[in-house]
Amino acid sequence: MNSQKEKDSCEKHCINNLQGISFPHRIWNRVCHGFWKNVMCYVTKDGTKHAAFKANPVDSLQGFGQSRNGLAGDEHVGAELYLVQVKINGTACATMDDLMDHNYHCSKASPEKLPPTSHAIKIHILRAYYATNVMTSVQSQNSTKLNPLLYAYDEEDDLLNPEIGFRSIPEDWTAYCTFSKCATDSCACRRSGQACCQFCKC
Repeated sequence: MNSQKEKDSCEKHCINNLQGISFPHRIWNRVCHGFWKNVMCYVTKDGTKHAAFKANPVDSLQGFGQSRNGLAGDEHVGAELYLVQVKINGTACATMDDLMDHNYHCSKASPEKLPPTSHAIKIHILRAYYATNVMTSVQSQNSTKLNPLLYAYDEEDDLLNPEIGFRSIPEDWTAYCTFSKCATDSCACRRSGQACCQFCKC
């Protein structure tokens, strides 16, 4: 962009396309920063754009991607809480692990339908923080570049690849057959602590 006016105009157009709202010029800068935080933290995760904006990103993502010192603990907590609300707005769950446990035991969700673990979300949040920092400081001459290798990226052959984290869900959650009821404690096999098999009569 050749000027700040052109940059503001472009970002205003993007924001209005997503939200359908016209913003006063005096809050453009605040909204534009919030826009990138929202998009980077939400992108590729469950939910819709409407849910992403409805989940109160202004409070949950306060300062996200802004610090030269990297991701602080409270920012990570706020970002995970935000993504939990994107998934199920209004839930009392504070972490993805809490939400996963609640969905499994209370909504009878099969393992394939469960949200990601907090461990997996932390890796996503690190990358989102790095991307937000790059986007919001691209025209700043005083910005300090963050090291992507500290934000869930691996370097191989001069290329950055996203780090992949593996952490298994509780083993007893995976013992179920293809019959839908066997994914929950309503299954007699599960109640007795036995794994389902092809001979089950569910």
